[in-house]
Amino acid sequence: MSELTSEKLKRFAGKVGVDVLGVAPIERFEGAPPHRHPAALYPDVKSVITIVFRITRGSLRGIEEGTDWSIYNFMSYGGINMIFSLIAQRELSRFIEDHGYEALPFIHSSAKRWGQPVAPGKPAPDPLLNARMMAVGCGLGEIG
Repeated sequence: MSELTSEKLKRFAGKVGVDVLGVAPIERFEGAPPHRHPAALYPDVKSVITIVFRITRGSLRGIEEGTDWSIYNFMSYGGINMIFSLIAQRELSRFIEDHGYEALPFIHSSAKRWGQPVAPGKPAPDPLLNARMMAVGCGLGEIG
């Protein structure tokens, strides 16, 4: 494995359109509900990475002025969640794996997807991580 520092990761993230990136050791998520804990997705997880994209000021103008909602939806909130974030996650995952580590990209979704656990003591499949909890754990803000 070659050395991969958070600074290297942040520099690369900027090149693929990420505005802010935070990294946290898995211990920061101690006490998270089992179905929202990163280890429910990947039991051997050592670190969690959270990425943030800014919503540009111009994309809010149409909403404020009552002239156009589509720019905000496609170029900001919807575009970030369904296009830009996915592309950046793929590139970041490849970058991490090129350095000899394993990466698991995760789509932000609010859909409830829990089925039945496959064994006692295990979380239900398709756990739903909470983006806000992950961001707080990675030092990118606080719940307010």
